[in-house]
Amino acid sequence: MKKHLNKISKTSALLDKRGWAEANAGNISLRIGNISNNYYKKYQLGELKNFQKTFTHLSNQVIIVTGAGTRMRDVKRKPERYLFILKINEAGNMFQQIISNKTNKNLKPTSELISHLYIHNMLLANKREERSIVHTHPANLIALSHIQKFCNQDAINNLLWSIQPETVVLANEGIAFIPYQLTGSEKLAIETTKALEKHRVALWEKHGCIAIGKSPEKAFDLIDVLEKSAFIFFIYKNAGYNVEGINDIKQKKMRRHFKI
Repeated sequence: MKKHLNKISKTSALLDKRGWAEANAGNISLRIGNISNNYYKKYQLGELKNFQKTFTHLSNQVIIVTGAGTRMRDVKRKPERYLFILKINEAGNMFQQIISNKTNKNLKPTSELISHLYIHNMLLANKREERSIVHTHPANLIALSHIQKFCNQDAINNLLWSIQPETVVLANEGIAFIPYQLTGSEKLAIETTKALEKHRVALWEKHGCIAIGKSPEKAFDLIDVLEKSAFIFFIYKNAGYNVEGINDIKQKKMRRHFKI
């Protein structure tokens, strides 16, 4: 379990260093899988609590999530205290906290838990390789979502791809754009899950980014490269220049070269 906690701790440190995690902003989850019953002999199990709905594909799964109200800078220091380990029951409609001697028993899962559950359920249903979800607040991508011109999936992707080759190569399917929805709502969870069936990153309008990856660090990398493109765009604009960018012909040549 410690190695999984450390993976989240490492990414929490990156988010804090980037300045994408003001106060208690952002959340991370990592799905460990179905663990043998013998494993729980080392831990206590908290009381059973209900989910808002049933997640059939999450039967018996163990998922680590950041705790509600926790700061990324605290998670990186004491992951055992600020991460919530939940064990889902066989029916997929209830969960228990897995408790060690370092666990904060008063901790609750992130307020965005519903989105994490919907997404993990989809990933398992579709036999996808991604096991981690990272939600954070990268300033330049959020700023783009305040500009009406870029509140459009095609427009924002055409811009981000045109800025640097790495974005074309590493985020080749682009970023999904989710129009503004209430934070922590089931509607936001449903819209995001649908978008992530074809993408690995989604931008929540005027809110932040959410990405999926094999590990928390892989999900972070996707947001990082997209945020870098947005950052370069604003450097150009603030200097008074229009962005020339990498044109479509050059982008297509890159895609052929890298077979994407």
